[in-house]
Amino acid sequence: MIELFTGKIANWKALGGPDARIEVVTREPGQNSLELISDYLGIAPTAIKAAHVIGETFELQRLVAANRNTIAFLSVGVVDDSVQKGQPLKPLALDGIAPGSGSVRDGTWPLSRPLNLFTRRVPAGAAKAFIEFALSPAAREVIFEYDFVPYLN
Repeated sequence: MIELFTGKIANWKALGGPDARIEVVTREPGQNSLELISDYLGIAPTAIKAAHVIGETFELQRLVAANRNTIAFLSVGVVDDSVQKGQPLKPLALDGIAPGSGSVRDGTWPLSRPLNLFTRRVPAGAAKAFIEFALSPAAREVIFEYDFVPYLN
């Protein structure tokens, strides 16, 4: 995977695919997904050799859906939502593990990061109410709406 994102492998034929140039799409510097993938690969974000640098998720989805030779990294929630809406995106397994809400939640998908809530003191009042809401079934729809994976089913 490092060779693909750093440009050492530049043709899908080298990976058993068609004789076509690989077009890597990455996120703008400072984007969490760029930091996550470069950390996982053990390289600096600047080592990723991209044909396109995109800031907005919807633009990245559109580009990948329009060009079958493109590869990019998107959040599991965004890919799940896109596939459910019929977009021609194909989530790729990593080390034999398919990405998805279940593999993120059970910790087997290696490219995920938790989002945490912190308070200075033991939560009370509005902070406690918000945390209780965030962990409630009612929050699931909001979490899915923003393409995140809920903590609980």
